[in-house]
Order: sequence, then C-alpha cells, then structure tokens
Amino acid sequence: MALVKRTFIGKGIPFLREVGQTTSGLEDAGNCSKCTFSFEEEEKTIANFRTAGGGDYSTYSRFRSVSVEAVFHDFNASNYAKFFRAANETVSAGAVTDETKAGYLNALVPTDFLIDTTVTPVVTGTGGTPSFTLGTHFTVDPTGAGIIIIAAPGGWTSGQNVLIDYTKKASNTIQALVNSGKEYELLIAGLNEAESGIPHRLWAYKWKPGVLAAFDVIGDEYGGITVRGKINADTSITTANKSQYFKIDTA
Repeated sequence: MALVKRTFIGKGIPFLREVGQTTSGLEDAGNCSKCTFSFEEEEKTIANFRTAGGGDYSTYSRFRSVSVEAVFHDFNASNYAKFFRAANETVSAGAVTDETKAGYLNALVPTDFLIDTTVTPVVTGTGGTPSFTLGTHFTVDPTGAGIIIIAAPGGWTSGQNVLIDYTKKASNTIQALVNSGKEYELLIAGLNEAESGIPHRLWAYKWKPGVLAAFDVIGDEYGGITVRGKINADTSITTANKSQYFKIDTA
C-alpha cells in the first residue's frame, strides 16, 4: 500500500455541551490555543526465568485512561461557569442605597457590586453625617471596585462605618467552586493547516474537567484558562467497533 502523506497542524473551534442537556446545543467555547490528548496504559510483565541474563518472558498492556488538557482564552461568564464549577449571577444596573461598610483611611473600601463610575457616589457617616466630599475625602477606584477614603471629615474616625449610595454597573458575578464537576461533550470542529486546511473533526463524548489547573489573572501576555480532565466511557454506545470515548472524522 502506498504511503499517504498526512502531516498535521491543528486549528479549530471547541464546542461544549453538558452531557444529558436536551434544551441547548453545543456552545462555542471561544479561542483555544492548546488541546492535547494523552493516554495511559497499564502494563504487566513476567520475567524470563528460563535462562540467565534477564529479559521479559511475556508482556501485556491495556488501555487505562485518556486525558485532555486545553487552554482557553475567552474569559466570559459561560467559560467561567464551566471551568470554575461556578454559579453565574447576572447583576442588573440600578441604585444601591445605604450600603454599610467599615471605612479606613488610605485603604480600599470594596462595595458589594461594581460601581458605575459615571455616577458620583454619596458617602456619609452612620446616620447620614458627616458628609464625605469626592476628591477631598474620598475617591472612586477607576475600575469601580469601591471607594478610597483619603481624608477624614470632622466627626468621623478611621475604622468607623460609612454609608455608600451608588449606582451599580450591569455585570456578571461568578461564584467559584460552588458546584460539583460536570461532564461535557467536547467537539473540535477543526482543520489540518499542514494539509491545505482539510477538515479534521474530533468528538469526545464525556469529558470531565478537573478542578481548574491554572488561571492567568495578571501578566504581560494574553491570559489563559488551563483545564485538565479525563474522558469517561459512554456506556450507552454498544455497537461493535464504535468507540465509547471519542471519534475522529478526517477528509
């Protein structure tokens, strides 16, 4: 049989769907710079005791597990929910009144929600006095994370409570690590760039990501969400010569 030349550089779009989900389709998980499958086998050997000099008399190996490591670069609420085992809370824009916080001089006072920095907060001491003046007694963190008290008005001492009225920004709040791990279908709608972009589709039926492996929060390069997990057998597949783990379609 003649050699079929087929080198490989993979590019593609990862799609994910929770296993058993019947109300939604496979969802685009965004830009993915790495998706690597690795395999582990269990090996048994028996030494050759029949002659001097060592060596194996017989060896046996069987498939044990297949793992997937992927690096995603879209830091959106959907990916956070999947990979952080999180609950996603949608926060609507609106007014927040009399949010009570302990205030300290020259320290961030974080608010419960992100502040809409286009609207000036109103800050007072407990009971409504004294009043804090923007730029004199406090500033607003430019990201909306909270306020910073820079000077104490008369009648207020560092460490006492302050009342903050502000407008919260529409946002998503990700409550990390509150859910158990879930299984996902993983489908890579791919192309083989090394061979003129011929189609290369990989479909894993039950990928169970582990606890998040790495999460880039601060750095000079584009951040990534690194996820590792195992592919479990889909025991509903019982047809002969049909994999319970994954399949590859290639032109």
